[in-house]
Amino acid sequence: MRNGTLRCERGKGRFGFIISVLILAAAVFVAAKLVPVKVKTYQFADYMREEAQRAAWNKNEQTLRARLLDKAETLGLPVTEKNLQIKMGGGEIRVSARYEVPVDLIVTTYVWRLDQEERAPLF
Repeated sequence: MRNGTLRCERGKGRFGFIISVLILAAAVFVAAKLVPVKVKTYQFADYMREEAQRAAWNKNEQTLRARLLDKAETLGLPVTEKNLQIKMGGGEIRVSARYEVPVDLIVTTYVWRLDQEERAPLF
C-alpha cells in the first residue's frame, strides 16, 4: 500500500515542477521583450534632457526637433513631428513626447504608452 502512495506523490511533484518551469520561461520571454524597449525609452529621455539643456543656450527649436527625431529613429522609437512638442516660454523650455510602442508577445501585442517630458531653464 505504501508503494502506491509514493508513486502518486512523485507525479504531483513533477507536475508542479513543469508548471514552475513554464511560468519561469514565460517571465523570461516577457522580460526579454520588454527590457530592450524600456532601455531605449530611458536613452531617449536622457537624450531629451541633454538636448533641452543645450537648446536652452542656443534657443534653436528647429535644430532641437531635428536632433530628437533623428535620435528616436536611431533607437527605433515611433516619435514623429506630430507627437513631439517643444515649447519655449516662461523662462524655460519644455520638450514632451507622447508615443506608443507595440511589443509583440506572440499571443498578444502589448502597447506601451509613453509620456516623456523634460524641462530646462532658458538662459
